[in-house]
Amino acid sequence: MEDLSALRWTCLMDPPLPGWRNMARDHGLALAAKGDGAVVRFYAWETPTVSLGRNEPALGRYDHLRTGGLDFVRRPTGGRAVLHDGELTYAVVVPRGAISRMRRVYAVIQAGLVDGLTMLGVGAGSAGAGPAQALDSGPCFAGASEGEVVVDGRKILGSAQARIEGAILQHGSLLLRNDQRLLGGVGTGDVEGRGALPLTLEDALGRLPPWKDVASALRAGLSGRLGVEIAPRLLTKTEISAEESLEARYRCDDWTWRA
Repeated sequence: MEDLSALRWTCLMDPPLPGWRNMARDHGLALAAKGDGAVVRFYAWETPTVSLGRNEPALGRYDHLRTGGLDFVRRPTGGRAVLHDGELTYAVVVPRGAISRMRRVYAVIQAGLVDGLTMLGVGAGSAGAGPAQALDSGPCFAGASEGEVVVDGRKILGSAQARIEGAILQHGSLLLRNDQRLLGGVGTGDVEGRGALPLTLEDALGRLPPWKDVASALRAGLSGRLGVEIAPRLLTKTEISAEESLEARYRCDDWTWRA
């Protein structure tokens, strides 16, 4: 798939971790990216956690939920709030020396994720063009932006992307059984499906496959779309060091709750 298929692709499968560590790890993988190495990461969250987009207003919007047993963290990428509970999160890191066109990376990754969902028996596709979703327009799953993964117009997987030094980081959330209504403002309208209640994998299939089977299908979809093997591996010392350098930021309330 052009320059992406020439990369050496590997995969990390992580156990559930605290939100601050998940974001530090994704960011750290981007900081450590170099050469011809690209990585796919699949992970879950230790406790129900709301991740906020890098520049999304938070105070006055979601702070009333802080007493409800939820953790909060701010992502290094843009977009809007996501509740990570009953879902699967993926991350892809591609060195910018290999390909600098963010939209191209986004399109290929989204196509691979659609292929993976198809393997599970879900008739997924990509949302068409529509009005841009403003940062103050509600949580991520309140509507589908162009290219996001939908089933019959209902969003099932949301993604966000950013350039981080020498890499492109893209990560996103596949809803397994949580429709995000706890965040409010989800499913309040229906403009060609963009305001429709999002769809969960459990609802789409009438059952919920094991988390590892879902991750394996998405990995296979990406592998097939890219035309490469995605080999499993562990974190490197360089990646661990980069993650540790970011822990304080992602644990800091001043970062998470900045206006």
